[in-house]
Amino acid sequence: MNVSTMTVGQYRRANKRAYIILMMILVYLLGSVVLGTVLNGFSGAMAAQMAVIVVAMIISTVTVIVMPDKRVGMICMMVPGAASYVVVALLNRNEYAFIYAFVFIIMSMCFYNLRLVVLGDVVVFITNIIRLILRGNFSDSMAVQEAIVTIFTIIMAAIASISVVRLLMRFNL
Repeated sequence: MNVSTMTVGQYRRANKRAYIILMMILVYLLGSVVLGTVLNGFSGAMAAQMAVIVVAMIISTVTVIVMPDKRVGMICMMVPGAASYVVVALLNRNEYAFIYAFVFIIMSMCFYNLRLVVLGDVVVFITNIIRLILRGNFSDSMAVQEAIVTIFTIIMAAIASISVVRLLMRFNL
């Protein structure tokens, strides 16, 4: 079973929980970017991050109000959430920005939708490969080791999320 067959009530609960998780991470990211702007000065990269995060917050809030119990509500929260992750992971100078992916992977698991989880895992993996290529200092052995750990961690999180969703779908739907 690849596609979720959740009921209206299940979507309502999942959308509510996903919204809370998403807002927590988006508020944190926005605060982090604003603090970075205060400490390091304003830049185009900071402006882009802030804009994408604020748009994701607005879309998700409207979605949870207008479509709290619909499958499309899930999509309308996950897409801006994933977009904000990609923008922050690629533009933010924080070397640990890849960690924000775990929140989105966990959030996608709320929907018992294997396709959504796999798609989220692919977005996270590709984003982090691009991030490592753009930022990697492959002449430094420590940087190479950190890149390997990052990729290994992302792969393990993807395998775990897919396995957990399959198990949840088998027993709960």
